[in-house]
Amino acid sequence: MNEGGKADTLFNAESQYGRTCTLLIFSAKAGHAQIVELLLKRGADINLQVRVNTALNAAAHCGRKRMVEMLLQHGAELNPQDSAAWSALAAAAKGGQERVVDLLLRRGAEIDTQDRNGCTALLLAAYFNHPSVVLRLLRAGADMTLRD
Repeated sequence: MNEGGKADTLFNAESQYGRTCTLLIFSAKAGHAQIVELLLKRGADINLQVRVNTALNAAAHCGRKRMVEMLLQHGAELNPQDSAAWSALAAAAKGGQERVVDLLLRRGAEIDTQDRNGCTALLLAAYFNHPSVVLRLLRAGADMTLRD
């Protein structure tokens, strides 16, 4: 990047992760705070979406609580308006990440947001067999009558 590379360049991470992503998304998912800080200083788009992924929801899905906090402090969008994107709450729920779910709810994550398929965080937590996350979401007021 010091030689003119772009911070948001896509690369193929197929060998390990099965899809193309940005270095920011890859680094957030892996919890590499120093690399994320550097990429943000170099102009990486914190809210860039690749397929359904953003740096925030990649970190949330993997349970990287400190990374989630850092990305939010840098302006990551907590409740994306694009229905093609997963919300960070949905990603954390799908991954069974209780501490991240709690953090996102405290920070004001919209609990009943549906993606383009109608899935909510509650539905994903139930589908992927994370009963403790289901209970957290229900206690926080998730609507269990919404259908996909």
